[in-house]
Amino acid sequence: MTNAQIELVQHSWKIVTTTNAQTAGWLLYNNLQEIVPEIKIKFRHSHGTEPARKIFSIISYLTRKLHKPNVLTEEVEKITRRHVKYHLRDELYIKAGKALIYAPETGLGDNWNQEIKNAWVMCYITIAEAIRDSLCCPKEEWVACC
Repeated sequence: MTNAQIELVQHSWKIVTTTNAQTAGWLLYNNLQEIVPEIKIKFRHSHGTEPARKIFSIISYLTRKLHKPNVLTEEVEKITRRHVKYHLRDELYIKAGKALIYAPETGLGDNWNQEIKNAWVMCYITIAEAIRDSLCCPKEEWVACC
């Protein structure tokens, strides 16, 4: 990712989360459930806003680390290792890219544009590459979702 793309992602996410962090979390979580219905099973023991809060926290944390690729890769690998115990298959992560992009797109409304979308796609690809490396999944499968 370029520095300009990182700035766009961080700035747009800040706008979305400043407006309403809980809504941003629910946008992510609800869209993730729609695109990846299998995820509902993984959160069956979580109640209320907990799943949305967890997903929101992870995305917020990772977007803050975009300017430190080595730290980002290490953190994504830790997250991926924790999710292995839930038997989440690599194709679920691939589908999750659409959910990741949906939240800022919806949250920004009329301020969403192609430049911001491209930055978020690159954000997803950056995160997905770290996940893919942890799961040994071919890159072409990850890029295809966006």
